[in-house]
Amino acid sequence: MELKEFFQIIKRKLWLIILIVIVGVSSAAYLSFNQKVQYETSSVLTVQANHEKTDQYQYNGYYAIQSCEFFINTITGWIGSPILISKVYEGSNGGSIYAQKVPPQNLVLIATGGSKEQSVAVLDGTIKLVRDRNDQLNTLDASAAGFEIINSEPVTAPTKTNRLFNILVSLVATIIISLFLVFFLEYLSPTVNNTQRLKNIFKKYPVSLRGTKIKRLVSPASHESEKFRFLRANITSLDEQEKTAIVVAGINEKNTTSLISANLALSFARSGKKTILVDANFLNPNIHEYFGKANECGFSEFLFDEKNIIKYLQKTDEANLKIMSSGIKLSYASDTIERANLQKVFGELEKEAEVIIVNVPALNTSSEAFPLFSIIKKVLLVVKLGKTNISAINYINSFLDKKEVEKYVVVI
Repeated sequence: MELKEFFQIIKRKLWLIILIVIVGVSSAAYLSFNQKVQYETSSVLTVQANHEKTDQYQYNGYYAIQSCEFFINTITGWIGSPILISKVYEGSNGGSIYAQKVPPQNLVLIATGGSKEQSVAVLDGTIKLVRDRNDQLNTLDASAAGFEIINSEPVTAPTKTNRLFNILVSLVATIIISLFLVFFLEYLSPTVNNTQRLKNIFKKYPVSLRGTKIKRLVSPASHESEKFRFLRANITSLDEQEKTAIVVAGINEKNTTSLISANLALSFARSGKKTILVDANFLNPNIHEYFGKANECGFSEFLFDEKNIIKYLQKTDEANLKIMSSGIKLSYASDTIERANLQKVFGELEKEAEVIIVNVPALNTSSEAFPLFSIIKKVLLVVKLGKTNISAINYINSFLDKKEVEKYVVVI
């Protein structure tokens, strides 16, 4: 997938990203400004080893200091024990305690509570727990040198919520979450949303008309006309003498297909190729309207009157372009087309033109065009990103493979 497509996906789902960010940041701001004041009470415990009376050299107290550090590890284990510390919380009706080692002999205790009294109660209860456990150890082994626990004067202060930090963190987090969600939804989407998927299905890159507003027949000097020149170049055979016949059909797309057919026919005609544009869309015939022509008779009558082709062709303002309107509406168009001698029908059309473009309804909603693929072996599929169903694309692709039809794809 190209970088441009990533930005297109983000652009399509920008509303969702903005919504998630607004909700996330607003929630963080609300919680930050309405958070109850918490209090922290801290104290430093210092562990000192009681020296044994001995005449031996004690290495300047090295082993005593080391034993203090080991004993601090033991104290940390007591504070971290749910069974022991739960008694402290029961006595203070909640709160929390955090212990941080400051080697070699110090341990910082930080108690948090919803009130000053609660945080003090948690700290005092924890210090009492440590002293009681230490006394029990000294009682069990009176012969051994024990430890003395000294605590500093407790300090209590309200904790300040860093509102700006919380809001910035929520902003970054919600942007990341929203982007992940957008691309996850993109992955699960039943519609095709990027050209890479089309390339994987059709084994070739589609031509993109995205960003090109096609609402009418384009003038030869316009930017839109250049897009159709590029599309024409992709379809044209390397053999200049070879005649081209192509069906233009949408997949889940019916509004733009006929206009693309008309502008593609104009592009071929402007390049000097004698071109015939046939309207075989009996569900919504409108090719004649683009050129200001009537639809009194056309392709439906020509199917069984192929010898009188001149009767059904209408000239346009473009010298090399003639159109054949749909004619009377056929109730069972697919069956009617199949009964016609398509070999003779398109044989007569080829006598009059170098390029034949046949506009048909969407292939996944109508079978009108299916009989045409026994004669015409090229198709231009019109796909609308975000609208065309992947299952429909796979079905049409499989059908055209069986008919050995060469596929070109244009994305709108």
